[in-house]
Amino acid sequence: YNINDRVGVTGWLGDSPVLEFLSRGGHTSSITGEKLTEHQVVQAMARAARAGGLRIHTFVLRGHFASLPYYELRVEQADGLDADRLARELDGQLRGMNVEYDGKRNGRLGTIRATCLPAGTFARDEAEHVAHHGARTEQYKHKYLVCEVVNDDSL
Repeated sequence: YNINDRVGVTGWLGDSPVLEFLSRGGHTSSITGEKLTEHQVVQAMARAARAGGLRIHTFVLRGHFASLPYYELRVEQADGLDADRLARELDGQLRGMNVEYDGKRNGRLGTIRATCLPAGTFARDEAEHVAHHGARTEQYKHKYLVCEVVNDDSL
């Protein structure tokens, strides 16, 4: 049974490995060759939020093709949130974690741009997705890294 998830072994319980969910397989974005994984993005956001004294549970990072390609951080408005600062911190964390991302940020890939969404946007999107697909809420898996890239020239 292949669910295509990426897991890591964090320890052992007798002869059985203790697994940690890392990310869904196939959730890697590479608009200029940076090869970002969803796991890296989630880890980097946790560090960026912690550095800003924030609690960010749900967000989306999505690539954009433009004259200088970039990633857009979509995050819900919250007390004390400076989305542009959070985007800069996320960018710094990703640069420290991913040498390919860091290399591309030196000219081929622009800085992360922040978009603030009204509170409740992600919950509404999840409910619409579940209703549209006739699924149960437990079956919904939020995508923190959306791999389908937006072409800004077509907007």
